[in-house]
Amino acid sequence: MHSPFHTEAPEKVREVPAVAPAKAHKGEGPRGILFMVLYMALLVLLVFGCYRVFSDPFAHYPYHKVNQTEVQQPVGDETENPADTPATILQPVAQLAANDGVSGTDVPGWDTVVATFEGHELKNQEFIYYYWDVFYNLYNTYGTSFYSYIDMTKPFDQQPFDETQTWHEYLSSMAVYTWHQTKLLCQDAQANGFTLGAEDEEYLRTNIDQLDTYAVDNGYADADAYVQNLFDPCTDVASYEAYNRDMLLASAYADHLYNSIYEANYDPNAEVSYCVNVRHILIQAEDPSNADSMAAAKVRAEDLYTQWQADPTEENFINMAGTHTEDPGSQSTGGLYEDIYPGQMVTNFNDWCFDEARQPGDHGIVETEYGYHIMYFVGDSETPYSDPNATVANEKYNAKLETLFTQEEPENLTENAVFTAKAE
Repeated sequence: MHSPFHTEAPEKVREVPAVAPAKAHKGEGPRGILFMVLYMALLVLLVFGCYRVFSDPFAHYPYHKVNQTEVQQPVGDETENPADTPATILQPVAQLAANDGVSGTDVPGWDTVVATFEGHELKNQEFIYYYWDVFYNLYNTYGTSFYSYIDMTKPFDQQPFDETQTWHEYLSSMAVYTWHQTKLLCQDAQANGFTLGAEDEEYLRTNIDQLDTYAVDNGYADADAYVQNLFDPCTDVASYEAYNRDMLLASAYADHLYNSIYEANYDPNAEVSYCVNVRHILIQAEDPSNADSMAAAKVRAEDLYTQWQADPTEENFINMAGTHTEDPGSQSTGGLYEDIYPGQMVTNFNDWCFDEARQPGDHGIVETEYGYHIMYFVGDSETPYSDPNATVANEKYNAKLETLFTQEEPENLTENAVFTAKAE
């Protein structure tokens, strides 16, 4: 699934260059990703015991990464006493609106306009989803190392992102940026008569219906209460479904655009080069710089290789790799490395894999600075590392999006956003 969002962010929030899409494969799409938000929310709730937690329901839109060289680390005194450690809160702003015991559209400020463009309005309720999605895109990208860049124990508006804005301002700007491009894609899709297919509709309906089960399993009165605990008291199932429908439509339409461009410009004579899949059994030398140590590793490798040749099948290779390989990264996969591209591996390993005469089922022993590798060539993968057709399609696709997105910039009114305290 490629990202339909490629253009640069506004100046204040520009962090990463555009990522051009790869050719979409049949069957790829947003299905299977929607409830990542619910899974990640529960997972982090267990880890943090925090104020609220969120994730991204769709992996297709911008995963804007923090520039690690520019982000300031949170300031605070470290302590080894857990009792003195501040509680994690994941709170956007220091001053939360009071919770009056109401929810959904009864919450004051739910319909506050926080951004506009060309007659479109981003209201507070929908903004909440975009805001937390940006946050959890960062969390999913950096994992626990994200704690080095943002202090989870302090409100985001109390922490500098850079010299010009706080973390809250950054997240807010990125939320508006994402909403703007999502709406433009949806608008173009509707103008061209593009709608969600039956499979996407069924996927959305099934997962929204399952919110009731998630609510019961986690001790909430109903699906609305569950969503409100994850996001904000002003949210509800209806708005969550509408938000995800927009995400699905934008993603599906972006795939449609790219695939249409790819097919229209497809050259059957273009030479496509594919990555390869290889299995290996690594026999490490205790000291690779020592000739005797390398010689001993070679004897062990040759002995295992001879044993395997008594039954030279891939199945036997898988079994032997699980038992004998000294590469922990591939032990559980029968020594398998998939989608290897030229230059990814050390020189001798790489050269063996990409020998022009290499054929599926080929085998041998390769010496590297790690020791000796008993090799088994599985074959080409389905992933191209060089595709002239994709290069042309990417250029035309990006030009199409450039035209689509180069319209009225949204007016950012996120200083009016309302975040409400959770119910006790």
